[in-house]
Amino acid sequence: MSSSGSRRSACVSLEWRRLAEPQLDGYDTGAVMAIRGMRKLAGRRPLPRFCYCYGTVSGFSNASLDHPSIGVALRILRAWPEGWRQFRVLMNSVHPVLARKGSAASFSNSDLTRFGTMWSSVDDPIALAENVVHEMAHHKLKTYGVPIVGSSELLLNSERSLFLSPVIFHSLRPLSAVLHAEYSRS
Repeated sequence: MSSSGSRRSACVSLEWRRLAEPQLDGYDTGAVMAIRGMRKLAGRRPLPRFCYCYGTVSGFSNASLDHPSIGVALRILRAWPEGWRQFRVLMNSVHPVLARKGSAASFSNSDLTRFGTMWSSVDDPIALAENVVHEMAHHKLKTYGVPIVGSSELLLNSERSLFLSPVIFHSLRPLSAVLHAEYSRS
């Protein structure tokens, strides 16, 4: 790391202080795109698709692609210009599911090997908007070199070194998982 707080890789220099939250000028979104080797998009990017990109999600039923919570969640996201822009650039597919019967909880997840895809329960529009931001944060961290489990250039702790998590209370977790949990909730 240089004295200016930038990280140099073979082709990208990063201003770490500008990566934590979506920037109005799109700096952090551009950094993710550059690291991933994605082209800059000209003009307006279409909205991410709500589709059944995961086929079926184990333990959940697919929600209707025109579920009323989807439109409300999109309006909530639009109210945050930086997050809205990042959602439109980084995410391409959201798979809507219904929460499990009798559960008031909201659920979401993403397969980080499929950049830009996620699934989420859509029963509550506020929770859906939060889940989009949460999963987007996981994709960003992985792109920046922080796996959910394991070490990297940024985290040298072994996966066998376990820590208390401020999010998951029932078990100890590797430091990378603790960082993902905390960052994606912020």
